[in-house]
Amino acid sequence: MIKTIKISLLIVYTLAIAGLFVFVTIKGGKTKVSSTTINIYRDTDKGFLNTDSVSSELKTIQNIDSAKLTDLKISSLEDMLFRNPYVEEADIFTGIKGELMVNMKEKKPLIRIFNKKSKGYYISGQGDILPLSKNYSARVLVVNGYINIPAQKGHNNVYDTIYDKTSLKEILALSKKINGNDFLKAQINQIYLNSKKEFELIPELGNQTIILGNLKKLDIKLRNLEAFYKQALLEEGLNKYRTINLKFDGQIVCAK
Repeated sequence: MIKTIKISLLIVYTLAIAGLFVFVTIKGGKTKVSSTTINIYRDTDKGFLNTDSVSSELKTIQNIDSAKLTDLKISSLEDMLFRNPYVEEADIFTGIKGELMVNMKEKKPLIRIFNKKSKGYYISGQGDILPLSKNYSARVLVVNGYINIPAQKGHNNVYDTIYDKTSLKEILALSKKINGNDFLKAQINQIYLNSKKEFELIPELGNQTIILGNLKKLDIKLRNLEAFYKQALLEEGLNKYRTINLKFDGQIVCAK
C-alpha cells in the first residue's frame, strides 16, 4: 500500500512539473518585454558607460521594447555589449513576467597615458587599452613622454605581442606599484619616460623631479623614496631640492 502511494505521489509530482513547464513555455511565448533594467557596476558614481547609451546600443541589434521573450537574441545582445571597450563583464537574462535585466561591470582605468604624439589612452589594471571618452574623464595617474603605442584595432592589451617592443608593460608595472602604496599614490601624480627610456616621477607638491631610472630593484627604490619623503617632510621640506636621484644602488642623491 505504501509503495502504491509513493508511486502515485511521484506521478502527480511529475505531471505538476510538466504542467508548469508547459504553462511557462506557452506564457513565455506570448509575453513581451515589460520592463528593462540596466545595472552598471563600478567604483565611482559616474563612468564611461550610462544606461541611455547602453539601451541605444541594445536597440541597434533588436527593438527590445516590443520583442517577445522567446524572440530575444540574448547571445547577440551580449556579444554587442562586449564589443564596447569599456565593458569587462555583461550578462542578460529575463523573468517570466517580461522583465529584461542587463548587468554590466565597467573596466577600471589605472592610468591615463599620452604617447609622444600626445594621443591619449587609458590602461586598466589588467592591461586593457581603452580610448579616451568625451563623456567622462577619470582622475588617475598620468603617464607621458617618449612612449610608442602602435595603431590599435579592436580590443587591445599591453600583453599582446604587438606591444612587446614598447615600454607599456614596464609602465603598467610601475603604475601598479605606485597605486598600491597609499603614501606614494598621494605624492606622485605623473610618470615621465624620457628619451633615454628612463623613468622620472613628478610629485603632487613641489618642483623637484624624481629620477627613478630603470625598474631594476624597483621595490627598494620606492621604499627608499618613501622613507626619504617622510624624513624630509619632518625636517626641512622638499622644496630645497631640484632633483632626487634613485638610480644609484642603495642611496639617494639630491641636487639643489
